[in-house]
Amino acid sequence: MDKLRVSRNFSAAAPSYNAHAFLQRKTADHLLTLTPCSLNTGTIVDLGCGTGYSLKGLATRFRHPDLLALDSAPGMAAIAAKCQIGSTAIGRAERLPIRRHSCSLIFSNMVFQWCPSLTPVIAECLRALKPGGSLCFSLPNPTTLHELRQSWAFLDSADHIHRFPNIAEVRATVLSAGMSITCCESRTYHIRYESLLSLMMNLKNIGAANSSSRRRNGLTAPSVIRRIDELYPRRHEGSEISATWGITYIRATAPATSGMTRETNDIELSAT
Repeated sequence: MDKLRVSRNFSAAAPSYNAHAFLQRKTADHLLTLTPCSLNTGTIVDLGCGTGYSLKGLATRFRHPDLLALDSAPGMAAIAAKCQIGSTAIGRAERLPIRRHSCSLIFSNMVFQWCPSLTPVIAECLRALKPGGSLCFSLPNPTTLHELRQSWAFLDSADHIHRFPNIAEVRATVLSAGMSITCCESRTYHIRYESLLSLMMNLKNIGAANSSSRRRNGLTAPSVIRRIDELYPRRHEGSEISATWGITYIRATAPATSGMTRETNDIELSAT
């Protein structure tokens, strides 16, 4: 993963992000319901805050005076600061600008997939959490955009879609870090787009362009786009397509507590 490219992509997409991040708002709202009902004193961190959508929900749920919005993309952090909720800073998930054992909650929606490895991220969150503090995060699983991945696979073997960890890998990483899993949930969203181009433009407008260090450089030729469109699986005739987004939700606690797993849910959404 090219972290510098990730930051640049999200900063460039910041002005258009709110108009296109409907799935990210959906996952943020659900992740908020999985947070603890109450918290001890300590900082609440919105890690990878984006434009600050979750800040109002966190502030309302906990009525907490110490709220920090943190993002590695300066363009995103600048917009989040305009929410005027808590404080805002620029920082990476692998190296949080936060004192040891100072946080009661770290909330991170659809962020960790942009880190080269989940292991140092979880370890760093554990360092920042107070004993008994909670880490609540969501990230895509391997079913995400499998239709688009499959279409590209007919053409070449290059990395066009990111590789996302499965739920077992995520659980193992969290547990090996010394945290317990209080809640583990998987949801599948099926989102309809007007066309393949609409899907690809949506990814660009939220900053989710391919940032793999093994990606091919340069623009994709129109003829290739047309071929991918022909290969893309459709449920019905016409230009409209459906894209799958499989999302893993985790609530982890330090120190260890008992855990539970919730059932998988399929949800239909429309981008139009």
